[in-house]
Amino acid sequence: MKTCLCISKLSSLLLLLAFLNGCLLIPHHVTVSPSIVGRVHRNGQPVENATVYVAVRAERCYEGNLFMHTDSEGKFNFDRRREFKYLLVMDPAYTLRVGIADGDRRYVGWSEGGFGGPADMTLDCDLENDPLKQNRRGGIGVCNDNSQYKTKPKKNQPVSRPAG
Repeated sequence: MKTCLCISKLSSLLLLLAFLNGCLLIPHHVTVSPSIVGRVHRNGQPVENATVYVAVRAERCYEGNLFMHTDSEGKFNFDRRREFKYLLVMDPAYTLRVGIADGDRRYVGWSEGGFGGPADMTLDCDLENDPLKQNRRGGIGVCNDNSQYKTKPKKNQPVSRPAG
């Protein structure tokens, strides 16, 4: 009887600690990277075949394992990526970086970090912008977040690099 009571108290204490810590062992889906659509241009002229990278939890923009090329109108589209997790952490930290490569020139398109998760975005990327300017979310890059470009490129599909 004493052993059962002790186990019950210990189980209750562990459950309480999990709630107080902000972590729960609950299976759920989390957004790894948001839906990102946009357009790459230089002073209004579309940049065709530029490579756009999305990096989550990476030090540099070009370490991303998800990339695609812009179409003839300079447009790109990444679908939201989700992962299945078991540990639920309240407001986990994240970093999100979007890099652009045009020929041998590389640009920081968008860089942000925070708590919770990145929101879906529509990016307008002018390669002539100052790459160190601060965007509305507190990140830096040549892209502005707006909702002007809502069409998806029809021919391009994102390419995933194998890990490793």
